[in-house]
Formats: sequence, C-alpha cells, structure tokens
Amino acid sequence: PSGPPRLVEAETVNSSAVRVKWRAPAPELQHGQVRGYQVHYVRMNYGEPQGPPLIKDILVDDTQWEHSQSADYEVVLGDLTADTAYSVSVGAYTAKGDGARSKPVTACTALPLPEKPKLLVSATDSGTIVLQWYPPPNPPTPLLGYRLTFGRAEVLPFTVVEFPTKETRYTAQDIHKGANYVFRLSARNKMGYGEEILQEVTTPEDAPTGYPENIALQQSSDTSLQLAWKSVPLIEQNGKVVKYSVLYKDINSRGNASEVVVPAPGSSVLLEGLSADTVYDVRVCAFTAVGPGPYSPGVQSGSNEKREVRHFQFTAWPDHGVPEHPTPFLAFLRRVKSCNPPDAGPMIVHCSAGVGRTGCFVVIDGMTERIKHEKTIDIYGHVTLMRSQRNYMVQTEEQYIFIHDALLEAVTCGNTEVPARNLYSYIQRLTQIEPGENVTGMELEFKRLASAKAHTSRFVSANLPCNKFKNRLVNIMPYETTRVCLQPIRGLEGSDYINASFIDGYRQQKAYIATQGPLAETTEDFWRMLWENNSTIVVMLTKLREMGREKCHQYWPAERSARYQYFVVDPMAEYNMPQYILREFKVTDARDGQSRTVRQFQFTDWPEQGVPKSGEGFIDFIGQVHKTKEQFGQDGPISVHCSAGVGRTGVFITLSIVLERMRYEGVVDIFQTVKMLRTQRPAMVQTEDEYQFCYHAAL
Repeated sequence: PSGPPRLVEAETVNSSAVRVKWRAPAPELQHGQVRGYQVHYVRMNYGEPQGPPLIKDILVDDTQWEHSQSADYEVVLGDLTADTAYSVSVGAYTAKGDGARSKPVTACTALPLPEKPKLLVSATDSGTIVLQWYPPPNPPTPLLGYRLTFGRAEVLPFTVVEFPTKETRYTAQDIHKGANYVFRLSARNKMGYGEEILQEVTTPEDAPTGYPENIALQQSSDTSLQLAWKSVPLIEQNGKVVKYSVLYKDINSRGNASEVVVPAPGSSVLLEGLSADTVYDVRVCAFTAVGPGPYSPGVQSGSNEKREVRHFQFTAWPDHGVPEHPTPFLAFLRRVKSCNPPDAGPMIVHCSAGVGRTGCFVVIDGMTERIKHEKTIDIYGHVTLMRSQRNYMVQTEEQYIFIHDALLEAVTCGNTEVPARNLYSYIQRLTQIEPGENVTGMELEFKRLASAKAHTSRFVSANLPCNKFKNRLVNIMPYETTRVCLQPIRGLEGSDYINASFIDGYRQQKAYIATQGPLAETTEDFWRMLWENNSTIVVMLTKLREMGREKCHQYWPAERSARYQYFVVDPMAEYNMPQYILREFKVTDARDGQSRTVRQFQFTDWPEQGVPKSGEGFIDFIGQVHKTKEQFGQDGPISVHCSAGVGRTGVFITLSIVLERMRYEGVVDIFQTVKMLRTQRPAMVQTEDEYQFCYHAAL
C-alpha cells in the first residue's frame, strides 16, 4: 500500500500497557487486499529511541475482508516499562509486501501503583485490636498515605479510615468477643491505591453479657402461649448463640419456674399445658459454647388476652377511577395514623383485590412519612419495591397520577393540625408577618387554599342554558358530583337543578346542604329541596337586603299561609332573640296531605360589611341550631344559606365541624376543614376576613 493506516491513536492502559487504535489506509491507496498490520513500538528517552523497535503483527482474518474498510482495529501492547514514553507507528501489508507507515504517535505508561504494605494485627484483652504496618519495599514513587477498611465479617458496611504516610498504627475500638474481623490495608501514590493486604482475626468467645429482647406474645389459647423474641444485641452476644433457655411460672404461684430449651437459630417457643385465665411470668436467656448469659426481665402474658382492633372504612372512593380530590383521602390517612399506637403491629390494608387502592394507600403513607424524615420523595422507587413484594401494586395510571396529586397537596399544605390548647399561640404566630414575605402567615395559608381552579366540566348542569338564570351569581355554581338533585318534573327540562351542594359533617355524610339565598324564580325549587331531602332546619345568614341590594328573596310567608307549587307553608310562630329570629312553619304536601315542621334560624347580627367583632355570639347560635336539630330534627341535613351560599355559609359549616371535632379529639385544623369544604362546593369561606374569623371564633 502506498498510504499509511489512518486515525492512529495510542493511549495509556496502566503501568505496563498501552492501547493502539487505527483504521485501514484510504481504499485508493491500498493496491490490493490488506492481509495484516505491523505495529512498531520503541522506548523513548528525551526524544531518542532506546534500542531497536519491537514489532507486533496483526493478521486480518479472511472472514473480515469485506468489512475491513470501516473496521476499527486495536491492540494492547503489554510487558512495557512503567512511567516510560513509547513511540508507536502502524503499517499495512498486502500479499505484495509492506506499505507506508503512519506518523509516530507517543503514549506514556502509567506510574505503577504501590505494592502491598506489611500488616500486623493483634487482639487485646480490653475489647480492642491493635494494628501496626510497614510501607511496601522500594516504592517507585513517593507514598501519599494509607487506607484501612475493616469490620466484623458478617456486618456491613465496613469502616473506612484514611491515614497520612507518617502514621503506621491504629487501634480499633468496641471489638466484640467471639467474632471474626477482617482488616484490609493498601498504600496510595499519586496514581491511586495499590493492592490490599488482607488479615483476619477471630476474637475468643465468652458467655453473653446481654439478654434476648422484645419478648412478645404471638398467639394464645386457653392452655397455651406462643412467644417470640429477638436475639441478644450483637455487641453483647460474645460469640455464636447456640441455644436459649425459657423460664415460665404462674405469677401467683410460690413454686419453681418450668424451663424449656430452644436450640438456636430458633427464636420462638410454644408453652403448652397451661392453666386457663392465668397470667404467666416469662424470662429468656441465651447461651454461647462458653455458657449462659443473664435472663431477661420478666414479661407477663395471659392466656386469652383481649385486644382492641380498629376498623376504618374509606367510603368516598368512586366505583370507577379515583377520587376527584386528594383532600378527603389525606384526611382519612391522617385520622388512621393518629389512632394507630406506636407499638402496634403492621396495619392491614385491603380493597377488593388488595393491589390498586391498597397500593395507593401504602405509597401515600410511606411517602408522607419519608417527607417528614428525609424531605425527599421517590414514588417510582416505592411502587417498584412494593411490586417486588406483591404483584400489580398500584394498578392503573390514574391511580399513579392520584398518588402524585395527593403528595403534592400533602407537601404544599403541610401540617396545620393544632391541639386545641395551643390554638391561641398558633393564631399569634399566624398573624405575624412571615420573614422574607410582606404578608402574614394567615394570608399565606388562605392563599394556599385558592391554588386549585376548577375546570368547567365540573359544573355540567349549572351551565345548561335552561339553568343559568337560576344562579344568583354567574361564578358560584355547585359541582356536578356534589349538587343536590331534585326529582325531575316530567317534560320540564332542568327541573332537577338547584344551586345547592351536599356537604359532609364531622361524623355524618351529607350532614348539610349549602345553597344560595333563593331567587323569586327558585323559591318553589327551594321548598321542594327541603321536602325531598327531609331537611327540617334552615339556617339563614343574611338580611333580605344589604348595602341597598337584594341578597335573598323572601321565600317564606309572613302572616298567612302561602302555596309554593305542591307545598302549603303555614307560619306558626316567630321568636325574636337578641342575635337571631326563629320562625316555625308547618309545611304540607298538597298531593297526599303529609305535613312537617320546618324551623328557620335567621342570624341577624352579621354586619353588612366584614365579619362580626366577636365570635362568641355566632358560636352560641351554632350551638342553638344543633341543639334544636338533636331535639326535633329529622334525619335530614341542615340547609344553610347566605346570599351566594359560600362565604358566611362556609363559616357556619366550618365552625360546626371544627367545634365537634374539638369536642371529640381535642384538635383543630381550620385549613384542612375549609379545604375539604371547597372540594364539595367552590369558594367556601370566601374572604380572608372570614377565614381569620373562623380561627378567632374557634378560640
């Protein structure tokens, strides 16, 4: 060939080898089939070759001939001198002879890594191991230090310690008796760490100095107890545990204890032939080959032990898909967690197949815990891990997305639950300006509520042309999923619609109906709603006119009875209280003559602008309404309205839920309560003033 091989490169592999790469000569300069290559290499010193070049011959296999134009060739030149420059060139040959050689390229072999140091290891009587080492002989380059890796053979990870060159001694502390230790030491130069020297030491055994732990009852019957325990802590085992001795006796008997021996690695025992309804004292000790350790403190276990099991059922997961909002699910999870004592065994979670919704619960629980401790999250990793333990955990993409939504909400909203007794200081903190912001914590918390915007697809019926005129405000409409559906009237389109939403209470689903102040056109629908839902208590939180504008149509008769479609409404009584008016009506269904009493509470102390100065009067009012409901109310919901049915209405329902929860659990969470209401009707608790009023009234 008249041309040399192309793209010739040489690179360092280690202290005794160099790798050479190239491609075939240009096709038009080959003049025949290339049969092979010769790699010429020679040691250089200050740019001068030292002695004759060495040649390595590379034969091109005839099976590779058709690919030989594009192939990359490489060869490793070995047995070279460390830390030395080599000049390399490559030539191709055909059957006719050798071709032109490439321009020489230079590569340097690396410095050699240090050889193994010498290591002496000796155990002492005082629970330590002393190490002494010497550098490897004649290091080719200066040593920069040492690295020691050591530990008990079966316990990972090992400890790693690095030393400067002048240090050649180390004492390993807290060495266990009866254990096998591994020590590995290597020296370092500027190229890195060299080969490790390995020494192993086994310390002499002794009797255990500790006792088995966590002795727990696994099962019991009238005449038997099944107990299990964890072995002695590793540092106190002092050797291999060969057996356990279990002593047990009736706590009321004077006699000696009975003994059962359990060979290791067993760590449980079935005690049989016991007396019924009797408490036994049980102790366990461990033996090594040297002898027994101390007995554990006595644990008392009775045949026929009683336990409390709590069962929580989440009822808001839809038949298809996933919940519309994560808020109720997160509230459920928090409730479950707060009722699970720290010493409880595993929580049992099931849905139908035990993989889809169950997987969601487990991941959301696991990740919220992880966030508390590590401030990081790995949903994909957690699901993958779970699936290695049970197939198909988290079954659908929708569920996988729901987990992300729930955790995003958990992270952005944080924990806003406060023990009732700390509420005052919590409010003090919230009303101060946040560092780095120009707003108070209260404002930030209220703004966090508003972050979710609802899609129009969530207001199907409310947006129908036949229903639009029934909405007092164009922007306040009920969600399709929570709206109160009236029984449709044949031939009348939209006759099932009213601007009203079901709202869950603290202990009862659909405990309230939140609705707008009726318009003249929707008054008949309003009475129909009360009748069909068996709602016998109405809470009105507005005057008919405020600030010179109509806030609510007068939907009830003042003096004599009036008829609203099928319903005849008779005013029976009116009581004027300092802060509210109570009106009683007899409502009769003209179709079948059935009648009921409906009570309307109108709160008259809400100022036309802003919120009441003190929450006390309003709290008394809420108490009065609920007391009346308990006394006379049917099972139906309490209907609450102001003008739009979100602001003051939201405050009334929020405080009702918060007060009841405070009574039962002693905790307050205004933020989550309002967030939950807003998943059922938009804009509940409409202004920051109203939100702050909820906090102050709760005090």
